[in-house]
Amino acid sequence: MAAPPSAPSGEVGPAGSERLVEGLFIAYVPGLDLRRVDRQTCPHLTELIDAYPVVKFKAPATSDCMPTLLTGAYPHEHGLWGPKLRRSGATRTVASRLVDVMPDVVTTTFQCIRHVVVAPMDMAGVPPRRRRRFELCFFKHVKTRGAGDVTEPVNGLPSFLSEMGADRSRFVYLPGLKGLQRRLRPLADGSHALEMVEIHCLDQIQHWRADREERVRSAYREVDDFLAALHAKCCDRDLAFMFLCDHGSEPVRGTIDVMGEVRGLGLRDDEYDFYVENTRTRFWIHTARARERIPELLGSLPHSQVLSWRDLERFGICFPDTDFGELYLYADPGYIFFPNDFHHVLANRVLAVADRQQRPRFSRPAHRSDHGYLPHAESETGFLLLAEEDVETMSNRMEIVDLAPSVLSLMGFDPPGTMRGRSVFRRRSNS
Repeated sequence: MAAPPSAPSGEVGPAGSERLVEGLFIAYVPGLDLRRVDRQTCPHLTELIDAYPVVKFKAPATSDCMPTLLTGAYPHEHGLWGPKLRRSGATRTVASRLVDVMPDVVTTTFQCIRHVVVAPMDMAGVPPRRRRRFELCFFKHVKTRGAGDVTEPVNGLPSFLSEMGADRSRFVYLPGLKGLQRRLRPLADGSHALEMVEIHCLDQIQHWRADREERVRSAYREVDDFLAALHAKCCDRDLAFMFLCDHGSEPVRGTIDVMGEVRGLGLRDDEYDFYVENTRTRFWIHTARARERIPELLGSLPHSQVLSWRDLERFGICFPDTDFGELYLYADPGYIFFPNDFHHVLANRVLAVADRQQRPRFSRPAHRSDHGYLPHAESETGFLLLAEEDVETMSNRMEIVDLAPSVLSLMGFDPPGTMRGRSVFRRRSNS
């Protein structure tokens, strides 16, 4: 097998920095909770944790960390933070007026069909009259459309993949657990200096099967077996192996019907806007009456915490205005908002039939575990380790924005100025 297109370790990279590894393979497994890792469930990962330093970090109060991981920039800088309110409002055409007189269940069903049959569609379960109020700033569907999109800049910002270039880097997305071992052959083949594979199945399995302990443990064991095989291939091809996880998963103990509570206030639809995710709800308030009633109600809801948009600065999220939300309601760990803007009665049935892992939707359409809580929650702990003898970490803690410059420094690239973090790796002093 040909060596990866990279200079030998110790030589300088394109920007003049010392390259610490010849090639790098990143196994990215969102949802793999460090609290579940033990010798019975994850023997290979446990062995790696015992042999190499683990560096922990916290997710930035969102369920989609990947834009921040790739760019080394905070959410207010890369701008992929969900729906952004259109202050001027969307122009209503004759067609949109006709659509708005249809029942919501009809319009949202059509959008959900389009999402499945035509192309991924953000906020497919949100009625068009609300959906048009927002500019949709999401990342989660990009990675499913092909590696070419992921290896390009993210919303205009360079990522560690785009800095390496499509000829040197590759991204592979593996959504399901079934047939995972069959996907092994083309991975870590040495054709790219930097390769990143996302193994997404654990995240989804825990969302829907967390109440079936043995099923979750079995999935962890299968992923661990796959990681062991990947690591072995990397060793054979002289590729450094990095394991990366950006969050765990918290079992759900209860739900909060924030949509029903707010609608019970008797406010008109034009007095406020809202967007309800599983663990976070955001509001935009437009009238004095709504400004009096909504904050008072939110503050009285159990198992949740109200934050203003300025309060998010505590977590490194410093938006200059309220376009991405004025008030935020975060659920406490172990609770979710349900119903939410992802829930759709008919789509729920279709997904339960189409995806074996989501069959529990039939009996109860709410997640069994979740993430995206405030950073103090244990489920929001991410970690990485680099299985490389000649490289050491400078700390056992890092910021999430440190990943991108750390990857580039390993490969001998100087991080661009848009990356806010710093590398956590250096050559081992006795090597």
